[in-house]
Amino acid sequence: MKKRFRLIGILAIIALIASIVLSIIQNSLALQIKGEIKNWANGQKLKISDFKCNVNLITQNIGLKNLTLNQGNNKFKVKRGYITFDISDFISNKNIKGIYINKAEARLENFIPFSFPSMTGKPIYIDEIKIKNLDLQIGASEGNNISDINISGSFKNIGTNQDTVFLINAVANSSFMEIQGNFDCNDWKKRFTCKVLGEDVSLGIINILEEGFLSPQIKEQLLSLYLKDILMVKLSGKMDIIGNGEINDQNIDSKLNFLISEISCETDNERIKSLVKKINSSGEMQINYKIYGTTSNPFLTYDMIF
Repeated sequence: MKKRFRLIGILAIIALIASIVLSIIQNSLALQIKGEIKNWANGQKLKISDFKCNVNLITQNIGLKNLTLNQGNNKFKVKRGYITFDISDFISNKNIKGIYINKAEARLENFIPFSFPSMTGKPIYIDEIKIKNLDLQIGASEGNNISDINISGSFKNIGTNQDTVFLINAVANSSFMEIQGNFDCNDWKKRFTCKVLGEDVSLGIINILEEGFLSPQIKEQLLSLYLKDILMVKLSGKMDIIGNGEINDQNIDSKLNFLISEISCETDNERIKSLVKKINSSGEMQINYKIYGTTSNPFLTYDMIF
């Protein structure tokens, strides 16, 4: 009996030591990962907050809480998420399997000069990046903005020499938009395809995009004299969107169709009043855009149907 108790005691001590060693290893890895994330953010010229990071080698995941990234007035905060990995590959090469963000919030006030990481170094591969419950605000925190947009989506097969597939859904009240497609992960300008579908999208987004997201070159090519005037007033109404886009070796071939209805605005501009009256009397207005040229020098043409 004494030998049994002694054996149980020894096993308990071994288990305690193993638990302590595992905790030390996990805490050490968490500190390393936290440092690497901060170094990556600094390399991307992003301001990063302090955040919680924990590693669980048994379940093979890395937990993240309250990680905030700022780029100018743009903000992205991961309230809750985790990273999965294969333990042997992670310890030897720091490779990960998936990134899952369960709750986050973002505010975009202007265009992000985004580019995918270079794939010329060490080969990387991530099975999936999945986002759900991302609350998005477009526009300044004060002034014109669209809030309460809920985003979900996924990117699959991310990495060197991969054909990355993506799906993004956005919902705001009765509005809905879906974008799906794929691209060459080494260089999206070589090959990128997508399809866009939107229902009951708020017209107010036009004013917000004009304020912080459209370049002067795009504005000049995109807008007719009527639409330049429209951008000077606050719009209400809704639009349905359908389109597709394709980039091959930096050459663009894309089409977007907008069906606008229930439009109204507050303005003293007689030309705009006349246009709004004409749209409402016909029930709707259709605008068809064709986007072509190259990624460095895009062109747009359009026609309007009442």
